[in-house]
Amino acid sequence: MTRVQLSLRARGLKNKASGKNISDPFAVVTLLAPQSSPQSSGGAPQVLGRTETIYDDLSPDWIKTFTFNYDLGLQQYFVVTIYDEKEKHKNSDNLGKHKEIAQSKFELGSILGSPGNINAKSVSSGGIVYASVEESAFDARKLLLAVRGRKLANVENTLFGKSDPFFEIYAKKHSPHGDSWDAVYRSEYIRSNLSPEWKAASVSIETLCGSDLDRPIKISVFDFSKKGIFTPMGSCETTVNDLVNRSNTKQPSNFKMLEGKLVIDKAWMIGDSGDAGLAGKVSNLKMSEAAPVFSTSSAPPRVASAKKPSFVDYLSGGCELNLAVAIDFTGSNGDPRRPGTLHHMNPSSSNSYQKVITAIGSILEKYDSDHRFPVMGFGAKYGGVIQHCFQCGPTPEVVGVNGIMDAYNSVFKTPLTMSGPTVFTKVIQVSAAHAIQAQRAANQVGKQVYSVLLILTDGAVSDVMATKQAIGEVCNAPLSIVIVGIGNADFSAMQYLDDNSVGRDIVQFVESQRHLHSKGSLTAATLDEIPRQLVQYFSMNGILPGSKVVLREEDIAVSSDEEEIDLGLSINAEGEIAVNGGGYYSDGYDMPAVSYPPVSSQPHTPGAPTQPFTPGVPPQPYMPGPSSQPYTPGAPSQPYTPGMPSLPASGVPSQPYAPVASSQPYAPGGPSQPYAPGAPSQQPYAPGAPSQPYAPGGPSQPYAPGA
Repeated sequence: MTRVQLSLRARGLKNKASGKNISDPFAVVTLLAPQSSPQSSGGAPQVLGRTETIYDDLSPDWIKTFTFNYDLGLQQYFVVTIYDEKEKHKNSDNLGKHKEIAQSKFELGSILGSPGNINAKSVSSGGIVYASVEESAFDARKLLLAVRGRKLANVENTLFGKSDPFFEIYAKKHSPHGDSWDAVYRSEYIRSNLSPEWKAASVSIETLCGSDLDRPIKISVFDFSKKGIFTPMGSCETTVNDLVNRSNTKQPSNFKMLEGKLVIDKAWMIGDSGDAGLAGKVSNLKMSEAAPVFSTSSAPPRVASAKKPSFVDYLSGGCELNLAVAIDFTGSNGDPRRPGTLHHMNPSSSNSYQKVITAIGSILEKYDSDHRFPVMGFGAKYGGVIQHCFQCGPTPEVVGVNGIMDAYNSVFKTPLTMSGPTVFTKVIQVSAAHAIQAQRAANQVGKQVYSVLLILTDGAVSDVMATKQAIGEVCNAPLSIVIVGIGNADFSAMQYLDDNSVGRDIVQFVESQRHLHSKGSLTAATLDEIPRQLVQYFSMNGILPGSKVVLREEDIAVSSDEEEIDLGLSINAEGEIAVNGGGYYSDGYDMPAVSYPPVSSQPHTPGAPTQPFTPGVPPQPYMPGPSSQPYTPGAPSQPYTPGMPSLPASGVPSQPYAPVASSQPYAPGGPSQPYAPGAPSQQPYAPGAPSQPYAPGGPSQPYAPGA
């Protein structure tokens, strides 16, 4: 779990003010709750709070930020509702007194997976709302400042008026385009007073300086104007350490302004143990009062310790997640034409394979810019030859979750015999080669890629120790392996692979049956270890996160909400903003938006399949593409060469499988006998000891399995 903070801004909002006035926008952020099944309590929607009001501005940049707990495996939706504050109800939380301007829904993972960690949504009433996210380390300390001005310049343009001063505190942000100052705190303004005493300021240490107490900060004073145009009265730069150390030695910090001085009489930090309520107690502190005394444990160190890179740091630097999917087509899944079997397709509901693909794929695709994924199958026979790794679909990579689903469905239109044994090793080797190749190519252009192999299987592997060895041989590749058990088989061998890793731990096993009540429960369990595994891989190879991607506003892709937002806000009995209707999103296994081939509910009749098979269109061997260097997992006796798998789906490395054309439609399992998955008319295939070399189409050399 990682803490992140959300920042908001808007551009070109619709003016809801009357006459020649301009709206004064503020925003309310509401975290939506999953609408789970009765077996799971998804909680209730929660209002996280409201921003400050930006006066006379239809393109506001709000300073107030909002903190979330981020988890890769959980979808977190929130709604931003923007209101025009009415003058006579200024600072009132009674939203019925204000006019709604716009409303947009965002998903936290989608923001973090986007370039620059920012999303933009157009609103139907006009304008664009921007939501950006960055990591907020769990540093609960706050800096408290007692600030006053002394004989400040009067920059008021009227003849007899005086300035209405307020101050802002800025954090220094670094980017490839140069440093910038971001406002993180704004005080109240003091009307007509050139020697103002403001309420004590409270600022998060993490937000202000990222826990680096020697990072420069800036304080600027302005003359407030209802028109939103603030006249500078002076500014200064300092550090948290400098302010606190001066305060500890009873030396006020005096900073020269355009005229007069900005004086910080007291500066101190509070933490989260025993003094969490003190921030409220000092909110009205004045200069004549003594600052609270805190334990020496609150004293800041002079040098902050180096921060270890995090998963969010790598995402912010542009690291992408590549997903590969491998699907079990062994005979133990049952006849896919029979209802109740694991691969059975029903146009009105999803089978278990489809549920897992859509649930996990819909999350991971947000972290891949091109949304292209390889889909592989294993455990089926073509031409009587068992294939432990073959391409699903007509292309080596498919686009999006719908593409994965189409590739999965297409396998049942090919001349396969669902057979066995269950072997993962080939899929693991091919995926590791693909992962290494992808990271190598990304590194050449200054980017980073980490791969996730999702294996869906209905049973245990036939050779646990061989699988464990194969995992150990690829444990240093930029790869995580997630195995999801489908159905009710004995998965103890799969759990063994999860619990007994060789080298770097890259395996996570989850039984899907335990998470049928909630899609969020499944994705949280399956993706739980990936952030740690990614950071571990890059750290052990000395690869630091890239510089945070910074986009110009005009380069940020703008989308729109595809559905109406069901959310009502009001004031509860305690006087707080609360949800009075809606605020939920579906957490069920939604039906994928793809078309399925018709599947008969009756037993298959040989010679009358629902769709005739077209010879010459079998699945192709999966080829991850050429690589400049051979992949060597664990230094085997022969180098592994990506792009030339030794067990292609067709059974013929040099030529695709081309069954003899027939005027009759294809009848799986042979026309004389009904189709029996896992029990073809031929004798079971014995890898490594065939009675005759298999030579479909008459190639120049016989096919030699295992060589």
